[in-house]
Amino acid sequence: MKIKRKILTVLATVLIFGALSGCTKKEDPAMAELKAQMQAMQDELNKAKSGNATPEEIAKLENAVAEVAKQEQAAEEKKNAPKEATAPAASQSVATTTPTATPAASTSTATGGFQMSGKKLTKYNGTSKNVVIPDGVIEIDYSAFERNTNITSVTIPNSVTNVGFMAFQGCTNLSSVTIGNGVTYIGEKAFLGCTNLTSLIIPNSVTGIAMDAFQSTGLSTVTIGSGITQFIDQFYASTSINVDPSNPAYSSSDGVLYNKNKTVLIKYPYMKANASFTIPNGVTTITARSFDPCEKLTSLTIPASVTSIEVNAFANCKNLTRVTFQGNITEENLHYGAFGSRSWGFIGNIRDKYIEMGPGTYTRQSGSMEWTKEAQGA
Repeated sequence: MKIKRKILTVLATVLIFGALSGCTKKEDPAMAELKAQMQAMQDELNKAKSGNATPEEIAKLENAVAEVAKQEQAAEEKKNAPKEATAPAASQSVATTTPTATPAASTSTATGGFQMSGKKLTKYNGTSKNVVIPDGVIEIDYSAFERNTNITSVTIPNSVTNVGFMAFQGCTNLSSVTIGNGVTYIGEKAFLGCTNLTSLIIPNSVTGIAMDAFQSTGLSTVTIGSGITQFIDQFYASTSINVDPSNPAYSSSDGVLYNKNKTVLIKYPYMKANASFTIPNGVTTITARSFDPCEKLTSLTIPASVTSIEVNAFANCKNLTRVTFQGNITEENLHYGAFGSRSWGFIGNIRDKYIEMGPGTYTRQSGSMEWTKEAQGA
């Protein structure tokens, strides 16, 4: 609740400042208050990252800090914008020497295209396609590389601990990212829309990944280190998800993501080439949308160990035409939308048929919504 109140206080200050900033050219009390709130919020964010805050709380703080920073930057740019020169009066003489411009005071520095504020990388303005972030940088700020379509590879050094909100969003030609072993947190939408990014290794140091960090990327293969123990963002890897064996919460087998002891199937990559799949014996739960939308899958075997199938687990598996249930799942634990619903990815009346007729093999014609149970021994 303390974090939520802090966010609301900052956003209220932003709105007040937005209304007042156009009324005066010098720094007024609203500006001073905004800067103070910005520093307080940044301190709160740093405490959250090093404390027990949840990834959702950290993401909200990052969003609030980003909004305040944008307002502050816009105000500074307006304040420092050059004034239009006025023509001298006819009676006045015009100096023949050109005055030397005095640069505005700034705490930031720029070297090699890297705009820095202390040890924080705030913006990359360079022209290199293959970017190596300097060693010593500890944070990549929000939107530092956003929509930079020139870069194709980025190497993040071990000194970096935080990849910020939208840091690489929309870098559509980025195809290679090396994440250093010091990174602990990857912010919300950090790599959103990096459509040419096809593979990624998350090092063991990373303990937090925010929502939508890798949404709408081209990821086909991802390797998850030992530090990730809670998923906020499902990896949208299309062919293979691999987990470091030392991870205490998750495991993988043949590119499929499970909990540590393989009793819960979490994600089956939606473009995995296999036409048939047998869920390992010992799995008890098939989670929501775990197979959605596996268009290549045509045949599935569900072992007797499975006792629960959650909503939309097999939604949009439009080419799935053969399912074998080896055991009994109660009606209460077989979600009515396990195979999709009329509003989302429905693949037919297989649930109703199974509830009525029990274990066995069920088939349908391609594209049909009508499932039938095969005769025993067929």
